[in-house]
Amino acid sequence: MRAKETEIIKIKKLRKDGSLSNEIVEKISNALLKEDLVVLPIDNIYGVVGLTEPKVMSRIAKIRRVNTVELVHLISSFKMLNSFAHYTKCDYDFLNRVWPGEVNVILHRRNGRETKKPVVIRFPKNKFIQRVIDSVDCPLIVSKAFDKKNEILYREEEILRRFVDRVDLIIIIEELCKKYPISTLIDISEGELKIIREGKITSEEIKSLYFLDKDDDFVC
Repeated sequence: MRAKETEIIKIKKLRKDGSLSNEIVEKISNALLKEDLVVLPIDNIYGVVGLTEPKVMSRIAKIRRVNTVELVHLISSFKMLNSFAHYTKCDYDFLNRVWPGEVNVILHRRNGRETKKPVVIRFPKNKFIQRVIDSVDCPLIVSKAFDKKNEILYREEEILRRFVDRVDLIIIIEELCKKYPISTLIDISEGELKIIREGKITSEEIKSLYFLDKDDDFVC
């Protein structure tokens, strides 16, 4: 289904604390609650964002040509995480060291019998994204803004060319329209650390945080 006419909002830069005005946060939140699609930066990488509703997820997957299981769920608190993912006390301690931050984590979904179904989760560090998630009061989903060659889009003109008339709202933050390392992707769903993709946070840093305060005989 083609999106309605796309609204575009351009902002020079974030506030010093990483926030945006209440008006902009409300604009984004209201669009999402109407099941609109919004393109905006998640930390420093632009993505297509929506509610965790099947119709919305399918629409993002169609635009991005990805399977819905590849979409990343965005949370703003561990209370929100509790509602749909399984994790241990040791996982919690580790996640508190890397979140909020640029790390995507694979866990098991908490969904009736489908306890082994994987879900990718991120607790973003940008204050305005956290406020948006708090405002809609549920996890969001995001897929990175790629072009047809699977290159990450970061220039304003490229983002507009790709997504105008395909999504409902585009938020351009000019200071974030620059190349930036992708997020690190890890899997801790099976009780051990697997680094799937190294990104902004290095493997060495992830390992040091994961094994912090653990000795060779420690069982979590």
